[in-house]
Amino acid sequence: MKAWKAVPMLLIAVFAWGATAADAAVIKAESYPASLTGNQMGTGTGGTPGESGTILSFEGQMTECGSGGFTGDLKAASSQLSVNQFGLSCTAFGFMTSSLSWNGCNYLLHVGSGSGDEFTGTIDFVCPEGQKVVITAGNCEIQIGAQSGLPGVSYENLTIEKKLRIVFDVKGITYTKTKDGAFCPLNGTGVATNGVLVGGTKVSGTSGGVATGLRIE
Repeated sequence: MKAWKAVPMLLIAVFAWGATAADAAVIKAESYPASLTGNQMGTGTGGTPGESGTILSFEGQMTECGSGGFTGDLKAASSQLSVNQFGLSCTAFGFMTSSLSWNGCNYLLHVGSGSGDEFTGTIDFVCPEGQKVVITAGNCEIQIGAQSGLPGVSYENLTIEKKLRIVFDVKGITYTKTKDGAFCPLNGTGVATNGVLVGGTKVSGTSGGVATGLRIE
């Protein structure tokens, strides 16, 4: 009798797990494979929330680009998306020119909880072994290594446009200040944990060279 009673409990556990997995929010495209492009929704820190430039900030010193965003591929519905960052005409630490070297690192975006057209999630910095993101400008340099589970990402379905809006308000990024020379506004070298990623990105998709709709549900 004891063994017989355990079977229904096991079945209940399996069905419960299946329901949870089925209800998990995922990014979907109307056609696959889909190539995704996210472009920042503005520049600088002005504008309404989510419509500023995509900005990395360290000790209040901004790293931003005149145009920037990311690219990625979606081969099937998924709760996560790996994207490669790009930027043009970038400034950092108050210097008009800078170098952002990603060295094979990228962002891994995760969709978490939500309903309707609005969801939340997290972001990872993913890097090949031994590699880091390196940002240099003037006599300043910082490096960002792999880290995961950073909260502060929100997603919105732009139903009419069949696109997605992704808004970053990520705090607590760990980084290392590797160079703080003359005229650099950083507060010395060493490890810090006050890095910030903010801004909004509008994401569109194409499949076979033709626009394809995107949605989270």
